[in-house]
Amino acid sequence: MTTIDDRRDRLPRSLKIDADMRRRVIAQSKLVNVRRTLALAKIRCLRFDEKLCRLKKGLDEDFFDELAYAVGESGRSPRQNVELASVVVKLAKKADLLPSSQRARLDRRVGRLLRALPIDLASPIVLSLLSDPLKQRREIGLRRIRSEAISSHFVQFLWERFRETGDKDLLKAILGNSIPLALLDPHVLVNSFDDDYWRMRVIEATLKADAGYGVVFASSYPLPFIWACGRLGKKGMVSNIVDCLSNATDKVQLLDITAWALGKLGAKGELVRLEALIDQLSEEFAVND
Repeated sequence: MTTIDDRRDRLPRSLKIDADMRRRVIAQSKLVNVRRTLALAKIRCLRFDEKLCRLKKGLDEDFFDELAYAVGESGRSPRQNVELASVVVKLAKKADLLPSSQRARLDRRVGRLLRALPIDLASPIVLSLLSDPLKQRREIGLRRIRSEAISSHFVQFLWERFRETGDKDLLKAILGNSIPLALLDPHVLVNSFDDDYWRMRVIEATLKADAGYGVVFASSYPLPFIWACGRLGKKGMVSNIVDCLSNATDKVQLLDITAWALGKLGAKGELVRLEALIDQLSEEFAVND
């Protein structure tokens, strides 16, 4: 009976070497991953004060990312959160004194710790980062607040910083929730962008705040408007989509997004009517030989 080892012994020497090399590479890759897992396991076993002590080293800590992850996933008392916030503030101040390349590295580490902080403790640090003239620092602050509901005060702050810097990322952070219409004019916001995706996001945020107000964009920005209606997922917007298409001068450009939006809203009857319109337009724009 011929075994696998017997067949392997009959392989050319070059193929044997290739097979051995492949096995060694795979084993080494697995061992590297195991070492990372082991390093994180050891760090998880440290006391909280030991983790903070090592995090204070900043760029001099080789396992900073693992420490930040371990701190972020662990349950912390209010006192421990305050201690962590103090470390973040000190590292951010330390970064101010470093050359640009080192500052950027330490700023990224500050951002990782910032995401572990409760928003009430993170907010003063975020405000400081958003006020910084360096775009990379503003981006670190924005990453922290994107997952949070933003207060009216914060919205006003972001708008003022946008007017000072022209940094559109500051505006984009506002659009995760409904727009506070008492503070911001959606028309000014929508005109601040030159691409349909972000115009759609402005319209979507306006519709969330006041559906009746948001409908005014149907005539001036029909494609972003229909797109926003589909994303909202509210069946009551079907009639607004149909009206927008009916009133559009260039219906062909809107057919694709309209079909998508009506499908998202489960409007079967309107899809049948849309198909009839597509047939009609196909005849109208037929290319004759």
